Amino acid sequence: MRKVLITSLLFLLRFSLTAQGLPDGQSLLEASDKAYIPQHARFTMKIENYKDGRRKQWYKMDCYVDGADRYLLVFTDPGIMRGQTQLRLGGIIYYYVRRIDRIKQVSARLSFQQSILSQEDVMSATLSGFYNMEKLEETTGDKGEELYSMTLTAKDRRVAYAIIIANIDKKSLLPVNRLYYARSGQLVKKMITEEIRKEGDKLEYVRFRIVDALRPQNYAIVTMYDFDTSINMPRSMFTRQYMRAAAR
Repeated sequence: MRKVLITSLLFLLRFSLTAQGLPDGQSLLEASDKAYIPQHARFTMKIENYKDGRRKQWYKMDCYVDGADRYLLVFTDPGIMRGQTQLRLGGIIYYYVRRIDRIKQVSARLSFQQSILSQEDVMSATLSGFYNMEKLEETTGDKGEELYSMTLTAKDRRVAYAIIIANIDKKSLLPVNRLYYARSGQLVKKMITEEIRKEGDKLEYVRFRIVDALRPQNYAIVTMYDFDTSINMPRSMFTRQYMRAAAR
């Protein structure tokens, strides 16, 4: 039944991406990724989890990204989280806890530290690496801004969502909001960009909110800052051996 619902939804959405006046859809998706989070960078991420409108937990991590398929995350604060790391290699995500010296593989759909965020929400710097362009159209935002609306479908079942509708600014190609759908076809989350600061082409600061579509008083606020795109990151950093060494 679930497969039938998704198939029916995709049938209704599908149309030609080469419609007159629209850019190539897949190229636009890749360009949007490049305009947003750098594909080679070290940065700090802070996540604040709210339940019923009250902050319950917060986490701070050092993040290292190299391309669409390599992502290392090192917990730094609060102190109880130190000694834990995560690593994404393509569609596989690993989680390591130094205290018990154990590495385990986790699903992209799994909750990140008991928040409304999935592992994929945190451990992914691109959409084009894991989702295909299904539909592209022009639309208008709440403030009258011109947007591209991209309907994306999962490349395989290892990703967290069946469908993502991503709206991006037509000029900057930066994200404005996203809607996330489960395999049942149900809307489960909404992402709203609250602030993006750039100095020229260099990303300085990002803040966005991800809201539970069914329980909007439950949400997470994510900030990213201190971007360094000149850092040397050898491929040996993105290994299970290194994620053990990085857990401090």
